[in-house]
Amino acid sequence: MDSPIVILLPGLMRTKWSMLRIARHIKKELQLEAYCLAYPGRVSLLAAAEQTAHHVQKLAKGREVIAVVHSMGGIILRYMMMLPNQGGIQWRSSLLLAVPNHGSALAKRISDSTVLRAGMQVLCGKAACRALVPDHETLTTWPLPPQPCAVIAGTRSFEWFNPECWIAKMLNALPGPSDGTVLVEEARLQEADMAGFATVPVGHTVIMDDPAVLAMAIAFIKTSSLAMGPSFNHDQRYDALLVGTPHEQGKKEYGSQGMSTLAEGALSEPKTHQSKGAILCKGSHLSASLVQF
Repeated sequence: MDSPIVILLPGLMRTKWSMLRIARHIKKELQLEAYCLAYPGRVSLLAAAEQTAHHVQKLAKGREVIAVVHSMGGIILRYMMMLPNQGGIQWRSSLLLAVPNHGSALAKRISDSTVLRAGMQVLCGKAACRALVPDHETLTTWPLPPQPCAVIAGTRSFEWFNPECWIAKMLNALPGPSDGTVLVEEARLQEADMAGFATVPVGHTVIMDDPAVLAMAIAFIKTSSLAMGPSFNHDQRYDALLVGTPHEQGKKEYGSQGMSTLAEGALSEPKTHQSKGAILCKGSHLSASLVQF
């Protein structure tokens, strides 16, 4: 059986090169073909999804596809799932990085200001702005990302080089843990729709380059679990919340190396999180206990 390919989609106003580091890491660690793709930003999201799906079809040549997407790239992915036969693509799994799966509180606050809304539409296009402020009816039409799906959200609420952080701070637009652009709760899907969920103390614009995220991406592609295993040397500044179970297809394809059913290594100060059965671990060597939803 041919190996799957990995496609990577960037966030809004970012180029495909913003996903280059994680693409290179995947290629080096897993010897899989990894493609950083761009999508048109000033057409309807459905049109952007159609053009992107056509490109993916040509690259895949009938092989399975794993999606790794950042921010708006995740919304494009979900629009691709609306297309006939899911865009004609054999999806294997998806990893969502800081994707506003429930719309964006920041975009909503910006849209409430005539001046800021006009500036946002000039920079991003009207279609993208509308997608970030969906009504309830629109949200219910968004299909789930390819399953199994894992979500990683950031919790560093301020980056001096990210203008969205300054706007969010000025408008007091993010009432809760966030990466400065997307609230953690905006990124999170229902537990039944996630194979895993993690938070890392990283800002929105650089989450795809974070060492812990790189390690979790490799783990997820190999096993459909975010557990990094006891060998990952994790800097003490990180906390990661990992929830989920390994997917059987991933275990069958890649084996169980690095899999863990219980946190190992030098863990300290375990804390129970409100999410059912999840454990928040802090320490210089971090893996995760895996729990059933």
